[in-house]
Amino acid sequence: MPTEEELKEWADKDPADRPYGLLIPKKFPNLRSLGDYEHSVRERFERCLDLYLCPRQLKKRLNIDPESLVPQLPKASDLRPFPTAQCIEYKVNDKDFNAMVRCISVSPNGQYLASGYSDGFVRLWEVSTARVLKCWDLNRIIDLSGDKDDDNKEDETVKSQKPVTSLQWNPNKDHHCLLAAIGTCAVIIATGTGSAEDAELTDALFSAATAPSSIKSPKAAKAVKWIPVSSSASGSNNKPISCSGMKAGPITFLRTNFEIANIRWHRKGDYFVSVSPNATSAAVLIHQLSKANSQQPFSKSKGEVQCACFHPNNPFLFVANKQQVRIYHLVEQKMAKRLVSGCRWIQSIDVHPSGDHVIVGSLDRRMVWFDLDLSSTPYKTLKYHEKALRSVKFHPRYPLMASASDDGNVHIFHSMVYSDLMRNPLVVPVKILRGHKIVNKIGVLSAEFHPTQPWIFSGGADGTVKLFHDM
Repeated sequence: MPTEEELKEWADKDPADRPYGLLIPKKFPNLRSLGDYEHSVRERFERCLDLYLCPRQLKKRLNIDPESLVPQLPKASDLRPFPTAQCIEYKVNDKDFNAMVRCISVSPNGQYLASGYSDGFVRLWEVSTARVLKCWDLNRIIDLSGDKDDDNKEDETVKSQKPVTSLQWNPNKDHHCLLAAIGTCAVIIATGTGSAEDAELTDALFSAATAPSSIKSPKAAKAVKWIPVSSSASGSNNKPISCSGMKAGPITFLRTNFEIANIRWHRKGDYFVSVSPNATSAAVLIHQLSKANSQQPFSKSKGEVQCACFHPNNPFLFVANKQQVRIYHLVEQKMAKRLVSGCRWIQSIDVHPSGDHVIVGSLDRRMVWFDLDLSSTPYKTLKYHEKALRSVKFHPRYPLMASASDDGNVHIFHSMVYSDLMRNPLVVPVKILRGHKIVNKIGVLSAEFHPTQPWIFSGGADGTVKLFHDM
């Protein structure tokens, strides 16, 4: 028991230094005289407080700024060059002209531009001066050079105007010709823009097509017929543009049983593929121009095929229906991969120059990027447009990508693809190009990059083609 002196010394000390704490020994005469512990309520309160605050002490509170969660993208000014402003407008000087530009294509050297219209005309422009060099009425040429055995043909009468649905310049620099799809026909047009050496190579490419024999492939014999264009149908507008060219104008065309919606060249410039969505098993046909021969690669229907294109380096064929993209190996004759897009209606497709990436544009406002080395599902799904997408394109040299839509805008993206497989592609929106008018709820129908410069051409429903430079 502490003495009075010890109790006095205990009271004078600081509470933290007291030896007994709050409990001081006391003497009671008996157990009945022992009362309650005077600090019991306070100790119970402190114990409950410790249990209450224990989770707070263990929980790690993160003070994160919401802006720090947004990925750090480079500035658009650091990603130049890319098209920024309109420079030239290609327009037909006619008050009564009201046709839409359905498709455009640029020559491999970038000097000439071809545009296809909804009235069936194909016009050849000079890029630097916006001057019309040639103009061909494909409806008239096809009707005058049609099959004589066709009972439905009316001699020397022009049928209802059909639009030029697809147009592409031959990617081979030695072959100066265009490929245009109109109605059920695919027309081969000599541009006459090459040198004397190129003209000889182009004429050698046309040698079999100008006087085609019977189709060799039994499957395609009922679906395709090659017909040379008569001299009377081509008219006097067949003078070459260059002094060394031999001929300019439609050379031959092939007629199918169904309307052609899309055509694409092979990179070597001899083969091309045509797509007819309503032709079931004959929806996809592969044609060889040098031999005037056609073949039907599929014996069964692959769905309602919308577009198709060749791989830039390997023997692969990309076939896109409304929801999926199938990749076929042409040598092994089997399907190599199937890409599930998640879109409702695929409208266009393009392959990156490296061949490892594919983009598709759909009518439900989506542009879907596929990394073929990564997965068969989309790597990115971009929704920047307010209306349906009509065209998507990669630039052949610069890390640029574009999408054209019915909202009248063309969106430019910086799309850098790295050689390091551990590094993801960089996709950054950099510019929105405006300038086309919306006609009957239709905006920009086609977009095409310049082959050597960071420029882009766009053709719209307002009947104009615009060139955007990197200013």
